[in-house]
Amino acid sequence: MTLVVILMVRKDALEAFRAFERRAAAVMAVHGGRIERTVVVSATDTPDLVKEIHVVTFPDEPAFLAYRSDPRLATLGHLRAASVVHTEVLVGEDGPRDEVGEVGTVGIREARPADHDAIRDVTLAAYAEYAPRMPRHWEGYRRNILATLGDPTPATQIVAEQDGAIVGAVLLYPTGIVGPDAGPGRPPRSWPEVRLLAVAPAARGRGVGAGPASELDVEVAPGLTVTGYRLDLD
Repeated sequence: MTLVVILMVRKDALEAFRAFERRAAAVMAVHGGRIERTVVVSATDTPDLVKEIHVVTFPDEPAFLAYRSDPRLATLGHLRAASVVHTEVLVGEDGPRDEVGEVGTVGIREARPADHDAIRDVTLAAYAEYAPRMPRHWEGYRRNILATLGDPTPATQIVAEQDGAIVGAVLLYPTGIVGPDAGPGRPPRSWPEVRLLAVAPAARGRGVGAGPASELDVEVAPGLTVTGYRLDLD
């Protein structure tokens, strides 16, 4: 089941709306639902509002109805009422796809400062599915993700880019560092680490996280090197 949800949101209440969005997505995940994509449109005719469009999927209609009647969703009503002024829900189905070129080229490169927001959004979207499994610890874990992404050093941050959009990210930590979780006097680690490997939910199943698949053309930026790692994409 595919839904297109169009929401008109108060700009001065975006923080409340994001809180509602995160918690509603966690309830949605319990019922197999997922926000596959979000598009934000500035409403020029209503400068105090933002139009946000969500493409949402559920396994079937009963799963959607179970989500709508979940009492945990009802507890978020105050956040929704404070931020959303209008909602339109369209029920549809996936249209036909052109098999030729359906999946564009994925480029693997080192992250740039301008990628920060996209990396944050992709990573949080990828890990949001764990929120319902760890309700007491999710907010702390989310804060930890944001702190790590805010200052990823000494890691090398790598992104997967498709059609100009960031669809995946990962942090690669070299050997010889002292981890933040290490106790006093602990020696540097003698092994490399991979952390916060994330693929945008809408890009999953295309080999973005696992590397090149048989139908996927992956290009690596010339000169990309990561200390302590060998990227073998042949």
